[in-house]
Amino acid sequence: MDLEVRMHPTLGIMVRNDGAVLVKDRGSRKDYWFFGYKNAKGYCIVSVKGKYRKVHRLVLETFIGIPDDGMMCDHINRVRNDNRVENLRWVTAQENARNTKRSDACVEKYGVHSYEDSSAYHKAWSINRKGVERCDQA
Repeated sequence: MDLEVRMHPTLGIMVRNDGAVLVKDRGSRKDYWFFGYKNAKGYCIVSVKGKYRKVHRLVLETFIGIPDDGMMCDHINRVRNDNRVENLRWVTAQENARNTKRSDACVEKYGVHSYEDSSAYHKAWSINRKGVERCDQA
């Protein structure tokens, strides 16, 4: 995956397609890419203009566009802190509910990808993020 950087359409912040957000550090005056802090539900969040925002929504809004009302962000592989743009999509609440471990019977019918060996997936996914401050793996 080639890294791509774009400006968020409404917030004026830089976002990468691998789920990192450019943070302006007031103390040291150095900017750095940050994957966020994991919240209690396992989603990565960052503070933008004094408000905590979910990284997955920032990535989708930046690379896919602002959704219609009622649309939700879905992590295709069910890993809540995997915020790569190719792992995210806008879906309805009904479509989002189908992509759960409880609905594995729907996997082939609706095109949702299942990862049988999630530990191997996590290791492969985290290799690209090594050495960068990031949201920790579960």
